[in-house]
Amino acid sequence: MDIKEANNNHHTGGRVVDLDALSAISADYKRDGKTVVLSHGTFDLLHPGHLRHFADAHKQGDILIVSLTADSFINKGPGRPVFNETLRAEAVAAVRVVDYVAVVYEASAVAAIETIRPNIYAKGSDYSDPERDITGKIYDEIECVKKYNGQVYFTDEITFSSSNLINTHLSVFPPETTEWLKSFREQYSEDDVISWLHKIDDLKVLVIGEAIIDEYVFVQGMGKVSKDPILAFLYQNEESQLGGTLAIANHVGGISKNCSLVTVLGEKGSDKDLITDNLRPKVNLLPVIQPNAQTLLKRRFVDIHTGVKVFELYLMEDTVLSDETENDLLSKLEKPLAEADVVIVADYGHEMMTPAIIDAVCASKAFLVVNTQANAGNLGFNYITKYTRADYICISGYELKLAMRKRHISHNQMLAELASEMNCDKLTVTLGKSGTLHHSKDGGFYTAPALAMGVVDRVGAGDAVLSITGLLAAVGAPWPIIGLIANLAGASLVSSLGTKTFLSSPELQKQIMSLLK
Repeated sequence: MDIKEANNNHHTGGRVVDLDALSAISADYKRDGKTVVLSHGTFDLLHPGHLRHFADAHKQGDILIVSLTADSFINKGPGRPVFNETLRAEAVAAVRVVDYVAVVYEASAVAAIETIRPNIYAKGSDYSDPERDITGKIYDEIECVKKYNGQVYFTDEITFSSSNLINTHLSVFPPETTEWLKSFREQYSEDDVISWLHKIDDLKVLVIGEAIIDEYVFVQGMGKVSKDPILAFLYQNEESQLGGTLAIANHVGGISKNCSLVTVLGEKGSDKDLITDNLRPKVNLLPVIQPNAQTLLKRRFVDIHTGVKVFELYLMEDTVLSDETENDLLSKLEKPLAEADVVIVADYGHEMMTPAIIDAVCASKAFLVVNTQANAGNLGFNYITKYTRADYICISGYELKLAMRKRHISHNQMLAELASEMNCDKLTVTLGKSGTLHHSKDGGFYTAPALAMGVVDRVGAGDAVLSITGLLAAVGAPWPIIGLIANLAGASLVSSLGTKTFLSSPELQKQIMSLLK
């Protein structure tokens, strides 16, 4: 929205403008000797604390500008923000002491600070101790303010929790989920839950399994070809993402300080830079190179208007590993297997996990987390029962049915039978919109409802759930806490296409705090 459009906006009196327009507006005020004050936040639900914050901030200068984080950059968990960025901007602009409002398409206020260069940056009293900001963004903002010779001012207002007000009066979840969350809050505090995340910080984690490159090709439908009964599409653009164990390692690298990844990469192809550039710094990549092969690539064609996937193409060398490659892999595994506290095996059924590799993994003394995935490339050939042991199993309901070769009995019965057959004490089954089902010999069954508000793409959600639940199971977290965090992790992945988003402990903590206020 340009300034002319903003001035025609009768809802806000012309106060909502593009961030770029505020650069000139701010410069004009400062040229006239005026003091420009900037405040930034989500402001999802305006309350008296916000109003007092704005009033105090305005007193520090001559003009108050408020910037809002755009919807797509708010990571406070499912259903947040409750009000979209347009409504939030209109609400803030209606406050008398606010002069201008802009939406910022970044996760922090740094872009707003760099554009506006305020004399004073006003934050609420809950940020007066920067260490309380678990994301650490406040440090970047303070540094940026000082870079442009500004000052940071902390207002002193009545403290309310927008999250608490929303959870109490504006629940966005179905009634049964709302009741479950209410019961959960009565049993556990946010500190109780976050304490379990801290317990996995120092685990030495080894991830094993196939690396996958997920490629998305965006196309526009053109209609039926004139001479053949097929559809034609117009190419638009494409992007590549890390999938398989590459994604799992990135999840683990965001929630644990020590992660190693042993996988097989193809000698052919140009994916090495993609992998090294996008793996998190904490991930120690230990690759084995397979000669005359390429890293498994799954290419999905996506309609650019609807986001619907219309076709999928596998590019893979689905052949048994050579003796030389298998020996290299066994050698590469020897030391990290001996040193790991937790081993996460993600077996996608594309021949990396040979009987010899499985035997080596099962002989490890580490806490063993196993997932075997059913997909178009291995259907009917990749069951969890090919492993001789596991301390924790995490699979989908469909994969459970395939493994047990039964369709007409309950998930509870199948899960109990699998636990007995595998002599595995802890198991989780992901059930899509029905949430997650958990089982242990001592604790019986536990069900946690899904928390996703909408599904854009299910690819990668199971990998995120496997990553976090495996580590929590290793440190003995109770099922309610595992269920809550599992479904938060799944919700964060299904809200975007592919595996652009990776788990991080600070973001999970922020979502937990938002949900349990």
